[in-house]
Amino acid sequence: MMWNGGGVFSHSRSSTPKNSRLSHPITLGKHDWTIEDFMTRDEGVGVSLNTKFTVPAHEVKSGALVETIWRIKVYPRGCDADHANYASIFINQVAGPPVWVKYTFCILGPPNNLGPNPGLNDPFRMQAVEHNAHVGSVQFLADRRKSSRGWKKFIGLAMLRAPNNPFLQDHSLVIRCRVELECRDQLHPEASTPDNAGGGSMASPLTTSGPMRWTGGCGGVGREGRTFMDEMKYTDVSLVCEEREFPCHKYMLARKSDVFDAMFSHEFKESLSNRVLITDLSSEAVLEMLRFMYTNRVVHLERINRKLFAAADKYNIGELKDTCEKSLCSNMSIDNVCSLLLFARDRMAEQLKKKAIEFISRNSVDVTNSVGWKDLVHEPALVTEVVQAMGPKYM
Repeated sequence: MMWNGGGVFSHSRSSTPKNSRLSHPITLGKHDWTIEDFMTRDEGVGVSLNTKFTVPAHEVKSGALVETIWRIKVYPRGCDADHANYASIFINQVAGPPVWVKYTFCILGPPNNLGPNPGLNDPFRMQAVEHNAHVGSVQFLADRRKSSRGWKKFIGLAMLRAPNNPFLQDHSLVIRCRVELECRDQLHPEASTPDNAGGGSMASPLTTSGPMRWTGGCGGVGREGRTFMDEMKYTDVSLVCEEREFPCHKYMLARKSDVFDAMFSHEFKESLSNRVLITDLSSEAVLEMLRFMYTNRVVHLERINRKLFAAADKYNIGELKDTCEKSLCSNMSIDNVCSLLLFARDRMAEQLKKKAIEFISRNSVDVTNSVGWKDLVHEPALVTEVVQAMGPKYM
C-alpha cells in the first residue's frame, strides 16, 4: 500500500507488547530530502534547514488511519560551536496522536548499477547506496513536542569535503529518513497488567529487599550512592557507563522514560542482551538518574545539574528535566549565565533560555564584562535575542 503524503508503507506489520494480548499495527514511512550544494551553502553554525513530511498511523481504539506530521532539522555547519565540524540532524513530531517511533537517518550516495551489464548504465537497474545509518527510538508526547531527537555529530564535514567521497550526488546531500510508527493506549507500564486467568495481579518488583547484586562496584560514589540500590534484587537489565555497571529493572526504567519503554518493547539489541551501553553520559549522572527514577530524589543536584539534565533529555524524563532546569535557573549568576544560555540553546531548554536572556538584560553591564560574554558574542542569533530583550534603546 502506498501513501502519497510524503511517507510510504509497503507492507503491514504488528507487535504484541509484553504483558498484553493486544496487537498493535505498525506503519512504515520513508522520506528523502535533497539539499542542493550542501558544502557551499551560506548557513552558519547553529542555523538549520527544515523539512516536513506526513505518515499515517493506526489510531488505537478505532483502528482508523490518522495523519502524523514530522519535522527534520539539519544544521549544515553544526548545531553549535562545539560541533562546527559536523552536520547535525534532529527529528520531532509536529502533529498527530502520540506514537512510538523508531527512526533511521542515512545518506543516499550515488546509485550503483545493479544490471547484468554494469557498463550499460541501465537506469531501471540503478539503486542508491545508503551510508552512515543512525537509528533511534522515542515517543513524542503531546506536551513534549518542542524537544527533538537526533545526532549532533551526524557526519563529519571533512568526510564530505574529501574528493570522490561516496556521500554527495552532484554536490547535493540526499538524506533518507525511515520511521516505524506504532500507536498504543497512553498507559503507564504499571497499568498494563497481564490477563491472569486465576485472578492474580502483577507484583511490584520492589516489594522485597535484600543484598544488591552489584557487579561493577561503587567506585567512589559514596555511601549515599549505595543506599537505594542496596534494596534491589531480581534485576533484569544493566546500564553500563564508564566501566561501571548499574543493575536495575526494565519495569522501573520504562515507567519513567518512554525512550526506555520503546527500547524494551521492541527487538533492539538492548532488549535482547539486557545491557544498555551509555557512552555519552557520566556514570555519576546515570546513578542520579536512576536514583530519581526509583526514589524521586537527587543528591548534589547543584553540582551535577547540567550533566543530569543531559541524561534526562536523552531519555526524555520530563520530571527530572524540570527539576534540573529549575536548579539551573535558581543558581544563575554573572559568571555562568552566558554558558547557561548556550547550554539552554543546545538542549532546547526553553524556560532556562528565557530566564538566562532576562538575567542578562537586567545585568547587561556586568555580564558584558564577564569572561563568558566573549564566547557568547560568537553566537549572533543568541546575541540578537538578548539585545531585543533589552529594549529599543539598545537596538
